[in-house]
Amino acid sequence: MEDADGFTAQQQQQQQQQQQQQQQQQQQQQQQQQQEMKVRSMKMQAIQQKIWKKKKQQQQQQQQQQQQQQQQQQQQHETTIRIIRRIQIEEERYY
Repeated sequence: MEDADGFTAQQQQQQQQQQQQQQQQQQQQQQQQQQEMKVRSMKMQAIQQKIWKKKKQQQQQQQQQQQQQQQQQQQQHETTIRIIRRIQIEEERYY
């Protein structure tokens, strides 16, 4: 049985099968690409989280350092005031 174009039913079937195979291959490629994209974005998210954690740690360390510096300054200030008071008291004794 040939159709108007001179194709037999068997040839048409083969053509359809080839088209279906091509479509399946394209779908598989698309799925693979989507999978790769998902993996990439997951890797990117993981990297961004690591960076964020590092930054957060650095910020916390900086805050701790600042607090320590403030405490040291406060102690120095208090010590300086004590020394000045001692000197004043000593001077008052002499005069």
